[in-house]
Amino acid sequence: TLLGDTAVAVNPEDIRYSKLAGKNAILPITGRLLPIIKDDSVDLDFGTGALKVTPGHDATDFEIGERHGLEVINIINPNGTLNQNAGVFQDLSIKKAREKVVNQLDQDGLLVNIEPLMHSVGKCERSGDTIEPIVSSQWFVKTEQLAKPAIEAVKTGEIEIIPKRFEKVYFNWMENIKDWCVSRQLWWGHQIPVWYCANCDGVIVNTDEPNSCVKCGDSNLTRDPDVLDTWFSSGLWTHSTLGWPENTEDLSKYYPGSVMETGYDILFFWVARMIMMGIYNNNGQVPFKTVYLHGLVLDPEGSKMSKTKGNVLDPLDIIDQYGADAMRFALTTGNSPGQNIRLNEQKLEAGRNFANKIWNSSRFVMMKMDESKNNNNWLSTPDIQHPQDKWILSRLNATTEKVNSRMKNFQFGEAQLITHDFIWNEYCDWYIEMAKVRLRDNDMDPINILPYVLEKTMRLLHPFMPFLTETIWQNLTKKLPESTYAELASNTPALIIASYPEVDSSLFDKKAEQDVNSVIEIVKAIRNFRSEFRIKPSTKINVKVQTKSNTKMLSQQSETIKNLAFVKSLIIEQPGEVEPNEASLILDQSTVVISLSGLVDIETEKRRLGEELKEHNRNETQTRGKLNNKQFTSKAPEEVIQREEEKLNKILERKERLNEIIRQLS
Repeated sequence: TLLGDTAVAVNPEDIRYSKLAGKNAILPITGRLLPIIKDDSVDLDFGTGALKVTPGHDATDFEIGERHGLEVINIINPNGTLNQNAGVFQDLSIKKAREKVVNQLDQDGLLVNIEPLMHSVGKCERSGDTIEPIVSSQWFVKTEQLAKPAIEAVKTGEIEIIPKRFEKVYFNWMENIKDWCVSRQLWWGHQIPVWYCANCDGVIVNTDEPNSCVKCGDSNLTRDPDVLDTWFSSGLWTHSTLGWPENTEDLSKYYPGSVMETGYDILFFWVARMIMMGIYNNNGQVPFKTVYLHGLVLDPEGSKMSKTKGNVLDPLDIIDQYGADAMRFALTTGNSPGQNIRLNEQKLEAGRNFANKIWNSSRFVMMKMDESKNNNNWLSTPDIQHPQDKWILSRLNATTEKVNSRMKNFQFGEAQLITHDFIWNEYCDWYIEMAKVRLRDNDMDPINILPYVLEKTMRLLHPFMPFLTETIWQNLTKKLPESTYAELASNTPALIIASYPEVDSSLFDKKAEQDVNSVIEIVKAIRNFRSEFRIKPSTKINVKVQTKSNTKMLSQQSETIKNLAFVKSLIIEQPGEVEPNEASLILDQSTVVISLSGLVDIETEKRRLGEELKEHNRNETQTRGKLNNKQFTSKAPEEVIQREEEKLNKILERKERLNEIIRQLS
């Protein structure tokens, strides 16, 4: 676009060119005189620090031209060839003309250097061709007066943006807003409501199609072929879908909305336009109370998905392979407001595995209900006596309280994680396994508790895994007594319209939580010990649990500990001495003492653990060396550095564990 240059700009602070400002330069090839002007937008450190200004073909240069009253010269035809302003290069394509201009500069001895530069070049989405900006006549909306009430609505809290940090982005855009170019030269869209009179050149703007020119009365009118910017049409969405501009019942009932959920990347393109147009078209009333901004779904490497990159994950393919609920689960895993998420195979597999876990657990619960022929109304709060039953109901209430709080504050990723951890760990891995022990001993109380908790958790999980939870809930409720089921079905025929669980404060029980958590801690400690020393589940071990205060409670739960930890003999006693052939595991409320006789060769194990400790020491030194190397940390990608930091943490955790085991064996 050199042929369209109309000035050379330098920074006012650049002492190299201070004497040249106000003089003229000669444009090569055309011989046109170019004024040398001062402008703050010029970067002193880029290139020579002298900027050629082409107002006709660059947005920044156009603004410079506006400030300095420069001539706007257009050298490009609509068909992509050069026009008469290009002189001898007229009718050449842009690409061919660019080559010839460079050759001409070289022949004239004016080409000093050619070097590659990193530059943001616009490309056509469909053809991939370079987009060449040109100045043209377009329709604009004056936005300053529209923006003021939209800014005020967010400042006063009438509209809340979540996460709050995006308010700064919103204000930055809105307080520096420019008039909005709304005309597009496309075939599809809302046609601009402008008509031109062939007789008097009158321009008519009207919401209804005119029959004649308001200026001269002639009926020979032609409509502007341009269409509105798609964001203009989309900006009307909050009220045009409800019957506006008519004062319909839907508009009165549903405007304003409560929550607008969309991606942070279109906060200005869509959300700001909806706010401005909603307020303007509805007598100052905002279109919604809350804006929730989610992040973008990226590929496993953290790149934005696009057809050109070939990294798009088709949701239909994912659903075929993993299931719709698994995909939904993966998309909410680690999802914080306004944060991008990576969709990868590990998350999808985790979602599928979780769904399988829930399905199998629900089948077990319903199978036990059938076997017991229990016909109680388990939807009401059951009568509870056993500490394990009190524990799971207390934990269910704590989970319900946390999930409701997170959902209310739009922390959906956290709500999903809390629900997942409760179902997988506390309900499936612990309560169901403890219930199995009691059911084998003909304690039938869990038959009421199991379905009660399952039904509540299906409600909690439903927003995240709707298909699975609906199916389980339907199957479960059919196990109710016929009269109760009929009443439920008439009021709540589907889980999707059921009420979300609420906290029942009467079910909180700190004592039960402390007691059962002590049991779980003991079982975990024994299991970890067995794993460290590779003791098979079929090999039963002898265990003593030494405690000052929990003797009675642990004695009552001894069968649970023995069954879940594969213990042959379990003795609950007051704190005492640990024999040489015993290992001690010190816990919060107790000490677990395990007999090593016939299980472990202590000296062999100490040597093995010592060798492993040496290996981890070497790995620690190597990893710390990397992280302390400025050359590595300054050049390596952030995710690589993060992996090394995680690796170091795992090494340190393992070292701590190894030292603890060696201490136990000493």
